[in-house]
Amino acid sequence: MKIYHYTSVIKWLCIQSKGLHVSEEHGRKMLHPLTNDFKGAIWAFPEAAPQSWIDNISTTEFNLTCLFGHCAAGDTLTLLELDIPDDADLWATDWAYGYKDAETGWRSVDYFEALRRYEGKDHLAGFRLPEVICFDNIAPERIRQIDIPENVRPHVRPIDLMTPPY
Repeated sequence: MKIYHYTSVIKWLCIQSKGLHVSEEHGRKMLHPLTNDFKGAIWAFPEAAPQSWIDNISTTEFNLTCLFGHCAAGDTLTLLELDIPDDADLWATDWAYGYKDAETGWRSVDYFEALRRYEGKDHLAGFRLPEVICFDNIAPERIRQIDIPENVRPHVRPIDLMTPPY
């Protein structure tokens, strides 16, 4: 199964030799739905060009431009294709459960109601802003850099596509 992780080029340089790790010190953390441990996690999209995120015109932090700015972290944004083993500890969540809009404000739905085992894109019915969470390390041989799709590029700030001098 393939999932797609946006990150910075400088992080990619390290990932090429070490892979992606769910360390406690780095990255976003998540409460594991089965163990209730607060763990490091790798966050990804089910598609290289996540259409529902592209279609989301929200001005909150739940839009691609803000998310990509966070991923690039002052560097050049890049896209990684992750080939995930069948036995990986994968979950999906819907960021729309925390979506803030003018009419409803923050939703009060329990965040865990949005979590479910991730078994592929076909199992995301009803999700508005899906994201995949992996609680396992990913070996470097299962990761490759791919081009950012053209329909995603308008959502990336120009500065996040520029190559800093290394």
